[in-house]
Amino acid sequence: MFLGNLREIELERVKEKLSSAVMETCLALTIFREEFNGSFVAMFTALTFVKVFHWLVQDRWAARANMCCFDSRSAPELACIRRQSADCLLRVGPCVC
Repeated sequence: MFLGNLREIELERVKEKLSSAVMETCLALTIFREEFNGSFVAMFTALTFVKVFHWLVQDRWAARANMCCFDSRSAPELACIRRQSADCLLRVGPCVC
């Protein structure tokens, strides 16, 4: 929905990372077995969604960085400057808030 159709490589990476992340989280959940209720499951689901979305955005960003600097047909310098400025804003934004 947010990123459009996923490429095959993105699906493969998410499956690899998701299996290890779910296993690590299930091991960590054994510590909190007394607090295991509906809100806990909702928070776990939200955390998993955020992790997957982060991995997908990270993969898309890396693919876009490689494509725009090397395959830009119109103005490669402008594409790299635009990408680097967006990257800088994404890194500095959370520090300012």
